[in-house]
Amino acid sequence: MKIGIIGMGYVGRAVEASWLGSQHSVKFYDPAVAGSVDSIDELINDRPGAIFVCVPTPSSDNGACDTTVIKDTLKSLIGNYSGAIIVKSTVPPDFWLDYKHVHNLYHVPEFLVARQAIYDYLNPEFIFVGGNNDGHDAIRIIRASAVRLTVPIITTDLVTASLVKYFMNSFLATKVTVLNQYHRLCEKLGGDWNKFTEMIEVDDRMGSSHNQVPGPDGQFGYGGACFPKDVRAIINSIQAHNVSAGIIEAVDSANTQFRGTE
Repeated sequence: MKIGIIGMGYVGRAVEASWLGSQHSVKFYDPAVAGSVDSIDELINDRPGAIFVCVPTPSSDNGACDTTVIKDTLKSLIGNYSGAIIVKSTVPPDFWLDYKHVHNLYHVPEFLVARQAIYDYLNPEFIFVGGNNDGHDAIRIIRASAVRLTVPIITTDLVTASLVKYFMNSFLATKVTVLNQYHRLCEKLGGDWNKFTEMIEVDDRMGSSHNQVPGPDGQFGYGGACFPKDVRAIINSIQAHNVSAGIIEAVDSANTQFRGTE
């Protein structure tokens, strides 16, 4: 089977790794290198069994998710390609409202740490498949790759798959923010931070992830490729639908202070 990948950032490279060393062949198209999606027909004409969309969705000046590239990509694919279109790019939930009629389109959110993206992609803790049908085609494609599938696989609609991705990132960003605030208090009072984290991790409800202060990058607050971008994008999306984003706005504001970027 031929596999197409559009976008060759760390997510696209992780997807590529899941097909290496197999009988399947991979063909790439990178809009960032090509400068546009105008030549995507070459990939479509190669008739791959599935196309993974891993294009960037950066923050715009107002914090909203810039969906320009993914919109152009899907416009080129939908109606011109009949195989499974599997979107790995992160886009706000309301983005998918315009695609409820597309039955070969799937959103399979990625949950990767950039510095270990390939390992995380090959060894997921769960897989969520959003689509306008039962997700069978997308699951069949993923099963043919080297991704470890002895994990829960849950199918849902496009909007819900996106909501879950944003919830997880904004919730963990909130956890990081609260822990950073407690770290400051702990230092002021002369407490033992290492013992503090050891004790909270005894409680399964707290979990052991994202408890490191300062973070893996040696800085306070949260950084990386996803959390700042996704927190601001979901705030923008929430506000656009007249829902209160108070807690998440406070998290973003606090993180700006922790990172010293005000």
